[in-house]
Amino acid sequence: MPIERIVDDGAEMVLDDRLAPILIATWFGTATGKTIDGFRDWVEAQIVAAQARNEVLALINDSLDADRPSPAARTKFSALTFDPTVVIALPTVITNPMVRGVMTAVGWVIGERMKAVTTWATLPEAFESARTALREAGARPPPPSRINGYQRPKRGSLES
Repeated sequence: MPIERIVDDGAEMVLDDRLAPILIATWFGTATGKTIDGFRDWVEAQIVAAQARNEVLALINDSLDADRPSPAARTKFSALTFDPTVVIALPTVITNPMVRGVMTAVGWVIGERMKAVTTWATLPEAFESARTALREAGARPPPPSRINGYQRPKRGSLES
């Protein structure tokens, strides 16, 4: 699939499956209902495709440029559920203390569903976490050479 971009009211997200079975969602600004719904729909479609291939996925949430979500967005995030037999790891890159605090609060609300989520300070750490989870599940992660070639998208640019 091509890279997808969702823009709404100053929020932006980029959805990238080029390194599947590692998926990458890059968040910019303050998440909105539209960006969260687009994220959910994209991940659900990825899960259906992975199930058809009998594969598992790791989903990196790159939140380096994310702002603190609103209460309505936090509620939407709390309602998200992805099949844990398919989405086996959710490494999340967070450096903003406000976003980290929100994620902790969401974790309290969703409890057990949060167990696959890990937080990292850098994208390379998140990639290594995803690769490790995939190997432990018997899946074949993309080689480091492909990951090292990953170019993080820029806000407002279809260039990746």
